[in-house]
Amino acid sequence: MQVPDDAVGRREEGEEEWDDEETYEGEEEYDESSDDELLPKALPIEGAPSFDDGPPTSAEEYLRQVRWEAKQLPKVVCAKINLRQFDDNRTKYVPRAGQVKAEEESLVTPSSHFPEQEWMEAFLSDFKELREALEASDWRAPRQVDQPSKLPHSRDVRAWECFCLGGKVDDAPSTEDGVEEQTASHGGNPPLVSTLATLDEVRTAALLQQMVKWVESAPSLSEQHAQWMFSLLCTLSTPIDASTAASLRALVRWCYKRRALAPSADPEVERCNILLAIAGRHFSQGGDVKIVAS
Repeated sequence: MQVPDDAVGRREEGEEEWDDEETYEGEEEYDESSDDELLPKALPIEGAPSFDDGPPTSAEEYLRQVRWEAKQLPKVVCAKINLRQFDDNRTKYVPRAGQVKAEEESLVTPSSHFPEQEWMEAFLSDFKELREALEASDWRAPRQVDQPSKLPHSRDVRAWECFCLGGKVDDAPSTEDGVEEQTASHGGNPPLVSTLATLDEVRTAALLQQMVKWVESAPSLSEQHAQWMFSLLCTLSTPIDASTAASLRALVRWCYKRRALAPSADPEVERCNILLAIAGRHFSQGGDVKIVAS
């Protein structure tokens, strides 16, 4: 379609002229000063602050300085977060279900490492009676236990690892009452009743989850690891939450691998079988893992 030459720049009668850049209704160029116009002023103060007179001597001068300092700040800020502080709470490796099953099937557990079905039933019966006896005795009552030694703060994971399993804490751990202790190196403490009685249901589950992480990073299942795991599992309240269930499943997988790789006469085999029976059978987190001899 050919446009007549005289059509350029021509408009209908009553039609307004337009510029090269169209401006829509309500559209304006951004101006930083417009922010002050959009927000209602609670305390309208005019004028600029005077910094030559020293600190503000009146409320008006104080508000002028506050307003001036606010305008110096950027409109968008980015917080600097140290991501390394989340390393202890991060799952390092999460294999897929198929990978877990393939890894388990590739392990060949010697037949001598499997417990008998009769032993499994007798042990689970004794373990259940032990938990019921603890619940009936009200063993957490302060009047029935000795006062424990000063425990680390509930959030000090490194100090708890040193307290339970031994080692050296680089920084002085703070106790529950805020008192800092001297850095020391020792072999850890056994899971005494006086210590376990100070842990409520939430702290017991949290310490158990942390204990599983320490076990997973250890080269083998030591007697001290097994004692703490057994004691915490005895006092663990039911029903368990999702995080605790996930930790028990991780414990089952780790014990299954360690049992398959341990020598026949190694006491670690018996420790793994005990934890497999508790976590896998009593708390029903074993899944398809083969725990007893078929």
